[in-house]
Amino acid sequence: MFLKARLFLSTLSLLLVFRPAFMEKCNDDNDECHIFNWRPWGLCNGSCGHQRQIRERVFCCGVSVIPHDIPTCLTHCNMSESFELSQNKTCRVCKNGGTSVSVSSPCKCTPRYEGACCQGT
Repeated sequence: MFLKARLFLSTLSLLLVFRPAFMEKCNDDNDECHIFNWRPWGLCNGSCGHQRQIRERVFCCGVSVIPHDIPTCLTHCNMSESFELSQNKTCRVCKNGGTSVSVSSPCKCTPRYEGACCQGT
């Protein structure tokens, strides 16, 4: 017998995930091992030239699975330990009105600013 409550597991949080913007919900026994779609990419964070974005996805795992952690739930759901729960990618945020041509190129700066992210004068 499965309990109706489910824990959401992600690599960023081993606890119950409650974020108002993301309302994935495991409803009943049919949701056991259900994999949700990828969440949207997060904000671009980091210092100029080393900026990254992260996105994650979650899946349902019955509360009867003990210990209730990511490795045990992956095994329970017949998923490989290498199953991707998060992804990250390079991004670029330009400062002071600069525009990004590509993540591998410096920003195109307005006349008053310079630097890879238009951070200097």
